[in-house]
Amino acid sequence: MGTNPQLVDPEGTGQQFADSLGTQAFQHLSVGAVCGERSPAVSLTVLEVVQAIDGTEPAYRCTEIRQRGPLAVPAGQCERPCAIARAMAAAQEAWYRALAAVSIADLAAAIDADSDGTAMEDVRRWLAGSHR
Repeated sequence: MGTNPQLVDPEGTGQQFADSLGTQAFQHLSVGAVCGERSPAVSLTVLEVVQAIDGTEPAYRCTEIRQRGPLAVPAGQCERPCAIARAMAAAQEAWYRALAAVSIADLAAAIDADSDGTAMEDVRRWLAGSHR
């Protein structure tokens, strides 16, 4: 069973998303979460989806500016990460923890609650073809 391009991206530009997430994972996520089946959506976290799309590299990459420029310090004074790199690493870790604490099923339930219970039913109808 192939990935439904309409499900990935109604405008047809999201094939990269499906490819990065993996066809089977995407099918389980979309079918299971939307159709109410117990599926990987319960165990798949938002962090895993973000990392599948964006990769696992941190958002901040230290370039050791403290060793360059007019106020450069010797490498011996740079044996541990600087205050900026430490602050950014702490922020990255907090962001990862927050995303890891939310499953795709949690996200779907919250979206449905925000829509007064209509979002998932709308998606079910759309998937069933009544959106045409």
